[in-house]
Amino acid sequence: MSKSKRLKPRPAVRFDAAAIASGKAKVPAAALRFEADVDINDAGGDGNIPVTVRARSGNVLKHWYWGAIVHDFAGMRAASAQLPFDYCHREDEVLGYSDQQDVSSGELVMTGVLIPFKAEDRVDEITHKSANGFQYQASIYFDPDELILEYVPEGFTAAVNDGQVEGPCIIARQWMLRGAALCPYGKDPNTSAQFSASQPGDEVAVCFQEPGSQEPSAMTTKKTKLSAAKPNRHERRKAAALS
Repeated sequence: MSKSKRLKPRPAVRFDAAAIASGKAKVPAAALRFEADVDINDAGGDGNIPVTVRARSGNVLKHWYWGAIVHDFAGMRAASAQLPFDYCHREDEVLGYSDQQDVSSGELVMTGVLIPFKAEDRVDEITHKSANGFQYQASIYFDPDELILEYVPEGFTAAVNDGQVEGPCIIARQWMLRGAALCPYGKDPNTSAQFSASQPGDEVAVCFQEPGSQEPSAMTTKKTKLSAAKPNRHERRKAAALS
């Protein structure tokens, strides 16, 4: 029986160590979009459609660009009281809004409504197809200007979301949630978002912070192997005298 070929581990990030050390890096705009699940409910008495987007868990996610990445919920803030739900990240096709973003369950859950404004509009299409079994996807977006990342190297751990993550890993320590898009399909995990409003080659600048520059509870530490402490010379002499 032939042995199976072991795949080489995928790099944690697509930019080099020099970019991380400099505190800045250029990344594709589509890398700031993350696929999410969405639930579309029946219309309420006002005609609006309740919707729930399970945007992010507090655990490490494997991302097509970043590799291993986790969002620190302590550093999240919403861009406004109402965050838009749009169609496929098209700013000119707003479907509704989210007015609640909750992380108490250990996940980022966005709740809000879709607002139809005429018969057979986009919201009408989405709700009709959803009611007949089609599963839409959601894609969240956060602001690159408000994003501060931390790179956890291999062999190190870092505290985040009441737990520990092991490097290599990216932690989004500070980030601003801008909104979410409803889409007919998710993105290809090996490419940029297929429904991205950005053109190929569009890049944005992001910032990195030094490991351990945040609050002490979230500091990055090197993993160490624990071993029993050896008695010093004084302790050995004392033990010999008592024997």
